[in-house]
Amino acid sequence: MRALIVGAGSVGGYFGSRLAAAKRDVSFLVRPQRASQLARGLTVRSQGGDTTVPDELRTRFGAARVIGGVAAMCWSFRSYPPKRKLESVMRPR
Repeated sequence: MRALIVGAGSVGGYFGSRLAAAKRDVSFLVRPQRASQLARGLTVRSQGGDTTVPDELRTRFGAARVIGGVAAMCWSFRSYPPKRKLESVMRPR
């Protein structure tokens, strides 16, 4: 399953790291500043067990060349982005 996580704060980071731990194909779409923070690593600590996003996924943070054929998307950001931003990410085929 190919998944795209839009936003990688506490919610997106949690679900993205869990999908990565389950060996799913995950990409993260985040702002450049957040991408540079996440390049140092993403570790989630929880009662269900700790997970760390593998090194090979770290290069996918902020990937604007967003992948096609996504089976699942997780939108997790604090506020609604402007409509033009959404349209630049989601374009109907």
